[in-house]
Amino acid sequence: VRHSLSRGKAKMALLILAKYWTRHSTGKRKKAAFDSDLYYRYAPALLTHSERIAKEMVTTLIRIDKKLLDPARLIPAFVRYDAARKLRQREMKDKKDSAEDGGRGVINEAPHQGIRYFSNVVDSTDMKDPAVHNYLVSLLVEHPRDDPLIKFVERWGHEPVYEYKLALAMCHRHNKMRAASEIHKVVGEYEEAIKVALTINLQLAQLIAIEAEKAGVDEERSKKLWLLVARHVIEVEKHDVEMATRKVSDILKHCSLRIDEVLPFFPDFVKIGSFKGEVVRSLEQYNQKIRSLKEEMDEHTKTAQRIRADIEAQRNRTAVVSETRRCDLSGEQVTARPMTAFPCGHVFLTDKLVSNVIKFAQKKPRALVIPLLLLYVL
Repeated sequence: VRHSLSRGKAKMALLILAKYWTRHSTGKRKKAAFDSDLYYRYAPALLTHSERIAKEMVTTLIRIDKKLLDPARLIPAFVRYDAARKLRQREMKDKKDSAEDGGRGVINEAPHQGIRYFSNVVDSTDMKDPAVHNYLVSLLVEHPRDDPLIKFVERWGHEPVYEYKLALAMCHRHNKMRAASEIHKVVGEYEEAIKVALTINLQLAQLIAIEAEKAGVDEERSKKLWLLVARHVIEVEKHDVEMATRKVSDILKHCSLRIDEVLPFFPDFVKIGSFKGEVVRSLEQYNQKIRSLKEEMDEHTKTAQRIRADIEAQRNRTAVVSETRRCDLSGEQVTARPMTAFPCGHVFLTDKLVSNVIKFAQKKPRALVIPLLLLYVL
């Protein structure tokens, strides 16, 4: 390989490396260990030779068993490839600019072989090396389109192997705001995701707020997210209050925000008539809550009355408890402390009974807990 490269025959050196792996994989070199250092040593020269040779070299690397090569040790070679590739692109651009068409020609850029190789490594193996993931992110942020980076971020979800703060810094440096918003979202930083999304478009911010609700954020946090969206609309459309009211009205139809939570952010002179539908809807919600609370209070009142009646009916009843009787819960003697005896014959120390009832009542709906507490008080 070294001899071929010294004579400028990169194609021949590449064929030797490819044939070396083929002979090893077909079993013709079973007794000999695979020498991965050959690829680490000569990858820089082959990757930087030309785009065509770099493409064939990556094809060879992809074919090699992933257990036999450490992708992290190939990063320096691809760093040199990336630098050589950028230099070739600048030279091509200078030639286009100096042409008679004044630079109107389009440079046909070949796919980045570093992205091709490391994407294959990450997709086809259980690669959990942060160095590999971080380097792939550094390549993807320089890609002309956002889609490859966004797909990579979505794939690794809320447990990224790459350092997400480093990835965010690179996204901001290369103006990949859509990807930055996606990174914030997948790690659960919905507030920051919406703030970044609002610099792109309103629909993206609304979509993130909806996805946050589907992810199970609590109602209070969900309202804060939607308030970020609503406040942004009001601020952007501050010179067109009518447009702001229409957009905010549309937002209120898709979230749990109420009109009274949004109105403080509007100018004092805004007409309430613009929110007639939302005001009516908000009043109806308040009325429904008041009715529900009234029904709940009535039910508790009836329950308390029944408890009082039961207590009154039990005043004249008696039960005989021997001085050696023990609490059916704790096993302690009951004669020296306040106790409760039931018609069925069970006897309990009152404090033990109350603590045990409350412990189980906490697992029940609130409507069951309140009567039990009333029983204790009465």
